[in-house]
Amino acid sequence: MTKIKLCGIKTLEAIAEANRLKVDFVGFVFASASKRCVTLSAALKLKSALNREVKAVGVFKDNPLSEILDIFRSGAIDIIQLHGYSEKDVLALKSAGGIVMRAFNDPLSLEEITSSAADLILIDARKSGSGELANWDGLKSLKRPYFLAGGLNSDNIKEAIETLHPSGVDVSSGIETNGEKDIKKMEAFVRAVREAGK
Repeated sequence: MTKIKLCGIKTLEAIAEANRLKVDFVGFVFASASKRCVTLSAALKLKSALNREVKAVGVFKDNPLSEILDIFRSGAIDIIQLHGYSEKDVLALKSAGGIVMRAFNDPLSLEEITSSAADLILIDARKSGSGELANWDGLKSLKRPYFLAGGLNSDNIKEAIETLHPSGVDVSSGIETNGEKDIKKMEAFVRAVREAGK
């Protein structure tokens, strides 16, 4: 079954829905430039309400490695998701005990993706969080398991899964209305993923 990650979670209402839907991951954004950014105290509150079976992923861009490790060690997140960091950064965080998901944006270097030491791989559109689709054609020859992100919603997710067979899918803007998480859209997306996996 395709793993499901609901990203950019900011409210206890959205956490409650993620718990009800029994998704695999939720994402807390710590990148200060993002409209979905949360503070560490907010993330800890959200994590305390999250079902233990659901893993919390911290999303980082331009954050210092020391800050990333502090957040990881606080217990607010289970996995570190890196946007725009180097392989050296991946290794540094792993050596400090972190579980790392490295995001790659279009244009893709399949060799770099395949050889990455990251525990998990995420493939995103050219501009993360833009709602644009990733370049699906470039992914058809990728052998390594990966999470697909970028412009996904309940209308196109069935085609994405049947075309690319990603190990997981990641959605944020596709489950929002006016910039806020929409419970009905969350439910519709999860249902569409599970139906596509049958």
